[in-house]
Amino acid sequence: MAKRNVWAPDETKELLAVIKDLNLMKCFGEERNIKLYETVQNELKNRGYHGKEASQIEHKWKNLKRAYYKTKRENYLTESCEFYDELEELMSMRGSFTPKPKEGIKRTKPVLESFDILLAKITKAEKENNEEFTRKEKDLIDYQFELYSQDERQSTSKLSQLLTKNMEDFCARTQQVLAEEGLLTSNVTLLEITEQTDEGELVGSTVKKEIVKEFYQTWREEETT
Repeated sequence: MAKRNVWAPDETKELLAVIKDLNLMKCFGEERNIKLYETVQNELKNRGYHGKEASQIEHKWKNLKRAYYKTKRENYLTESCEFYDELEELMSMRGSFTPKPKEGIKRTKPVLESFDILLAKITKAEKENNEEFTRKEKDLIDYQFELYSQDERQSTSKLSQLLTKNMEDFCARTQQVLAEEGLLTSNVTLLEITEQTDEGELVGSTVKKEIVKEFYQTWREEETT
């Protein structure tokens, strides 16, 4: 069974004295603070009052406040409220109290100022990123162009080599055909014949120049069309 919360006048008076001496009015708030009432309990024990627990102290304090506010609100005679003078003094102490900010709550900069700083940082980061992207893009384009130029030079060189080889093969085959037909001696090449024909010189007694010239001109015309 729960212990009855009965207070003798001297116990109540000592309770109010503890609250005053420890300046606890600045700590009382709307929320329940069991540690605060445990502090009062321990102080009462130090002063020789061992029979009151923290929950009883909390209940007694709320009853005292209720009686005090009712007397003030309904204009009762102060004599109708036990310990009115002591409570009046405590309540006046509470009015001068300015609550401290709760620990762990840090005041931040104004929202607009913080937003401007954040926006400036983002803008700077975006600019640096764009500049880096542009530089890398230019390097990539230059690198691709260099590769293209190298490939183009290699392709041109290979094509030239292919054309030269093709002409040499043609000359060799043509020389063989002309030799078989008796139009060209074995010690004269087709290249020598074409050079002499371009310069308008005589080929020699061993070659029938008119037939060779006609054959060569026909080949040149086919190559250019």
